[in-house]
Amino acid sequence: METKAKKPILQTLGEGLLQMQQEIDELALQLSLGKADAKDKFEEIKSEFKSKLSGLKNLLKAAIDQSIPIGIELKVKELEFHLMTLADAT
Repeated sequence: METKAKKPILQTLGEGLLQMQQEIDELALQLSLGKADAKDKFEEIKSEFKSKLSGLKNLLKAAIDQSIPIGIELKVKELEFHLMTLADAT
């Protein structure tokens, strides 16, 4: 029973992360093509990514009704770190 309750949440998290990955891939393509608006697009995607990441963290926290497990928290922090690293590189 508990597994069924968690599946939609994990599926939602997975879909959200997949969508974020697609947006990052789109940005990488634009950067490789040398688009003039790549920096603006990067800032737009970065802002959306932060918002979605925050939403996913809140969704997970609400779903398990406790603090986020350390493994997941570390992965989220790693994503945030990589996002900031990308920001510094542009």
